[in-house]
Amino acid sequence: MISKSVRTTLVAIMGLAIGAAAFAATAKKADPPKSAPAPMDSGTIAVIGDTKITEADLMSSLPPDRQQAFTQANQRIQETERGAMTEVFAQRYVEQQAKAKGISEDDFYAQEIAANKDTMPAEYKVQVAQIKQQIYDAKRMALDDLIGKRLEEKTAKDRNTTVDELVKTEVDAKVAPVTQADIDQYYTQNQRMFGGQAKEAVSKQIEDNIKNTRATAKRAEWRNSLRASNNVRVNLEVPRISVSLDDDPTRGPKDAPVQIVMFSDFQCPFCSRVEATIKQVRDTYGDKVAVTFRDYPLSFHQNAEKAAEAANCANKQGKYWEFHDSLFANQAQLSVADLKKKAEDMKLDTAAFNQCLDSGEMKAEIDKDTKEGSTYGVTGTPASFVNGRFLSGAQPYDAFKKVIDDELMMKGIAVPTAQATTPVADTTTVKR
Repeated sequence: MISKSVRTTLVAIMGLAIGAAAFAATAKKADPPKSAPAPMDSGTIAVIGDTKITEADLMSSLPPDRQQAFTQANQRIQETERGAMTEVFAQRYVEQQAKAKGISEDDFYAQEIAANKDTMPAEYKVQVAQIKQQIYDAKRMALDDLIGKRLEEKTAKDRNTTVDELVKTEVDAKVAPVTQADIDQYYTQNQRMFGGQAKEAVSKQIEDNIKNTRATAKRAEWRNSLRASNNVRVNLEVPRISVSLDDDPTRGPKDAPVQIVMFSDFQCPFCSRVEATIKQVRDTYGDKVAVTFRDYPLSFHQNAEKAAEAANCANKQGKYWEFHDSLFANQAQLSVADLKKKAEDMKLDTAAFNQCLDSGEMKAEIDKDTKEGSTYGVTGTPASFVNGRFLSGAQPYDAFKKVIDDELMMKGIAVPTAQATTPVADTTTVKR
């Protein structure tokens, strides 16, 4: 069926054609030119006398960079048109399928998303994970504040007093007084924010800022103590990504309540930085935490992939973590010669190690980790998953601690208040 707009256009064109024909029939015939110009065919874009200029002639007359620019522009047109048609076909498919199943288009999308989450392109997974995390963080902040208020109200009622009176005795009275040394230090560290004003002119402002900061921290501390004594449980759904440990090397028990999976790169400076953080985590939480290392060498780090292969070759001889630590200890020595020297220094079977490294037999294992990491939304390193909760980049210790403590509390496990004393085992899988 032809649409109304198309029919209108066709009628207009036909009208112009008929009018032109009638005019031609009544008009006096003009004398033909003495020499007719050369006819223009579809491949001709200009004519000089009898000489034709084609599109190919034009392109060949241009310098290579301009030829490439036209080629790229045409490719963009093609990609844009294909993208547009993909959207048209996809919408048509959704409409047909939803109608055939007797459901709404929203319900059909929901079914397809649930069935195809694993095949969703990584960039979309990252976007969805980031939005879910933002929603969770905002809800959790609001929920923690609400719980704190309810606990204060309950405690005030139990003690037959008001929340304001409780805050005075439990918070305000326990805030450390602000000294001149505190003001001096604050001014020195934040001088730029005062726009050149003298310290004496902003001392009262500084004193108030320090008081408010300390009061906020003291109130949070008090609320945490109330939570601990009132059996508070939080069931807010946490956004998680189901990440496989595969058979990769693990430090800590496989059944630890908190499993950290790290996708990392031996040549990445930020990965080296987070290694110190992970050591602090392991020292603090002991056997409550296990860390699995998975490879994600970045393409622009020329030595990263061979370094990953070398660590896996060392793993065949039960020396993965020693090799892993040595690589991060000196990231300037990651050439193949350096890797072989490390194996020699560690008293490995160098013939077996060199054969493993030179043959590239571990490349498939590295590629597997990288490909799988991308399906989880990993696009750079380091990328850490704490019980499936994504932490991007070289996050500080406090960021890991916040998530780990939350995971332990949700499982009803006591959060360590001091450095753990339980030794942490290194669990590796010897690959054949």
